[in-house]
Amino acid sequence: MEKNKKMFIIYLLGVFVGAMDNGIVNPALSIIGDYFSISENWGIWSFTIFTLSYAITVPITGKLADDYGGKFVAFFGISLFIVGLVLSCITSNYIIFLLGRVLQGIGGGSLIPIANAEVAKMFDKNKQGKALGIVGCVYSVSMVLGPLVGGLIINYLSWKWIFLINIPILILMWVVLLKDVSFKQKVKVTVDIRGALFLSLATLFIMIGITNSYPIAFIIGFFFASIFLISESKHKNPIINVKLLKGKNYSLVLLLSFLAGFLYVIPLIVPLIGENLFVMEAGTSGFLLIPITLIGVVSTLLGGMIVDVIGPKKTLILGFIIVLLSSSLLYLIKGGIPLFIISTMLFGLGGGIVIGSPIKTLIIQLSPSKYSNASISLVTLFRSIGTTVGGAVSGYLLAKVSGGIEVLFITAITMCIFCLLVLLLIDDKNQYIKLKSGRAA
Repeated sequence: MEKNKKMFIIYLLGVFVGAMDNGIVNPALSIIGDYFSISENWGIWSFTIFTLSYAITVPITGKLADDYGGKFVAFFGISLFIVGLVLSCITSNYIIFLLGRVLQGIGGGSLIPIANAEVAKMFDKNKQGKALGIVGCVYSVSMVLGPLVGGLIINYLSWKWIFLINIPILILMWVVLLKDVSFKQKVKVTVDIRGALFLSLATLFIMIGITNSYPIAFIIGFFFASIFLISESKHKNPIINVKLLKGKNYSLVLLLSFLAGFLYVIPLIVPLIGENLFVMEAGTSGFLLIPITLIGVVSTLLGGMIVDVIGPKKTLILGFIIVLLSSSLLYLIKGGIPLFIISTMLFGLGGGIVIGSPIKTLIIQLSPSKYSNASISLVTLFRSIGTTVGGAVSGYLLAKVSGGIEVLFITAITMCIFCLLVLLLIDDKNQYIKLKSGRAA
């Protein structure tokens, strides 16, 4: 039991560092650009390359964790993370700096999804929801703290401290895991290198296509995705078992994760919505994030506790109904800021319930145990792609479309209704997909 508590804390620290490192660099982008004497277009890659590396890494490390163990993969992820942080601090060359950010992204992609799957294994089924809710709560807090801590650091210290600050935590985790990890593993598995390459290229081009609106990148990305699926169907130990994707319930949960990621963008752009609706100044509109963030963090934990009582499917239905109600209010209200804040807080309540533990708990229940890490990683990847798509669509609507805010809220309403219909199709009583028989539940 004590060992489980220790590992639980280690995995929470991994989630904390991985999530915070994602956003902590944002306030320092211009300072980093000046330091390396680069243009603004190049400077944004300080953030973008981390996101891309993270997305590419997630499904691959998930599969490796299923084959070699979560601790083993997390240990090497932490090692790469530390090297990446050091590189970004000591170099005077921007390309080396970006290489450091790539290693940080790989480290984050080796920690966050694995932490979810490994934490779920530590608890009985009736306690998994709360445990994953705690993980989600730590993730949410870290995402909020990242930019805030980054802003404080650049005001009082050198920008390099945005990376140095995480190194002591990672070293502590590294030392603890060093005592538990066995390096003499005799696991005879064939690593799917070809599949990893095709999946990496597919994810890379699709994400670039979304973030930069490059149709040709989309086409190339889906081309590699098609080759990847064909390759996976023939490999003895694929990164993603195609039979899992053929399962109706499994595929619908991945779709829900994508849609939840899309909807998750709306709370993040509340300041922009406030500026458009109420002609608020940029500095003032940022305060609109405080209430929605606080209630979102609390509801993430609350959602996990509800899962343990009524199950993940009913919890998701509850969460999407609340998001639907709040989206409807946001579309209908023409009043002042107080009603807007109440409506966004309601969105944060429902969104926190949805984005926390129920989708992860549901995918774990629908997966054979030996695919738990890979399944959590897929959910994480689909949510990341959904968030990227949501950000691109929201930015376009707000900047280019007349009445774009109303269109955004109508989109959210439509997606919530669709998600509720999808949930009605999911049979959560089937515990997992029976791969041996060749049938998908």
